[in-house]
Amino acid sequence: MNYQNYTLLFVFYTTVALSVAVAEETRWTVSEKPLASVPAENQFRTISEAVAKAEPGDTIEIHSGVYREQVVIPTSKSGTKERPLRLIAAPMAKNCVGGESRGATP
Repeated sequence: MNYQNYTLLFVFYTTVALSVAVAEETRWTVSEKPLASVPAENQFRTISEAVAKAEPGDTIEIHSGVYREQVVIPTSKSGTKERPLRLIAAPMAKNCVGGESRGATP
């Protein structure tokens, strides 16, 4: 390989690395009712639907409400330390996350 080939490889790998590094996150919204301020294609009524659509690095914003569901986040969706899947409360939202103990007695 000559000097030009090394330069071309460096430019190629740098371009690929930068395109991966700047991959944008998508923000998904969970709300009991439609929100006029959020595009319809980014809204869900359940947390599970949002998790199914999300990818590592995305954010799921959960608005006030009662969401009675079992949410399972597959390992393939959970992301990495650098690009985790984040579930957050919407600003001013009143959220409570609870779980049910299977097989336990009160």
